[in-house]
Amino acid sequence: MLIHTQVRQQVLALLNGKIEGIAHYHSGMPSFVDVDSETPALAVFIEEATCEPISVCEEEWTATLNVAVYLKSFLREDDLDAYLEQVDSLFKQAQEADGLDFLSGFQLSGVSYQLDTQQNSWVSGVISYSISYLRE
Repeated sequence: MLIHTQVRQQVLALLNGKIEGIAHYHSGMPSFVDVDSETPALAVFIEEATCEPISVCEEEWTATLNVAVYLKSFLREDDLDAYLEQVDSLFKQAQEADGLDFLSGFQLSGVSYQLDTQQNSWVSGVISYSISYLRE
């Protein structure tokens, strides 16, 4: 849905070029053809989005906003943590400056780690936020 695309694009605009060491930014989950040339990468994606009608022309959405950092598999969780800390710091700065005003709710909900189990070519760290936003 376009509302989710808009949220992802606004989050990417906030982060793009501001995470030291990240070369590639993605709206949605990435698919890597050549991990060596396409990482480090950052992706913004939304999961578990649900809708609650507010009025005839307005809906409030709640979802999980995920910001994932992908690195080559020889790097580990300590490296991922440093990137995720940069992401969280930028979000805190944006909150203080009303840079997240397109969201009606924003709360850190967790961090997880994943390993490419198919080719063992990348590792990822995902920082997740509970968000809410309106669609008119």
